[in-house]
Amino acid sequence: MVRANIDCSDLTEEVRMANKNKGGRPTVMTKDVFGKLEEAFAVDASVVEAAIYAGVHHDTVYDYINKNPEYSERIEKLRGLTGLRAKINLNTSIKEGNTHDSKWHLERRDPDYKPKSSQDVNIGAHKNLIDAILAKKKCGK
Repeated sequence: MVRANIDCSDLTEEVRMANKNKGGRPTVMTKDVFGKLEEAFAVDASVVEAAIYAGVHHDTVYDYINKNPEYSERIEKLRGLTGLRAKINLNTSIKEGNTHDSKWHLERRDPDYKPKSSQDVNIGAHKNLIDAILAKKKCGK
């Protein structure tokens, strides 16, 4: 049996372990597959979505994660990048003077900046009528 000499100097430890020949069927978890998985996880893809993108079955990815718990930590770090990028983009947009994004941010983050919803306005307009109906119910009419 002739073994191929593969240069693994630039691979992570997980990939090197996956590429070791232990006999039997060759692993599908190659350097290319890991690259695609990590690319997908960096945009907050689920394991199933990342597996589809990488061209492997999701059970293969779950099996790898179960055998290599440190890879799960790597996935979580990669997934966190999407939220960070969104915050950076929003901050950049606000700095550039985008009032729509500024209002959006304030509506979600500043409890003092809450424009009234149309439901609040409608209830306010009919408050006297609602009070009269409730008063009648209390009187049993």
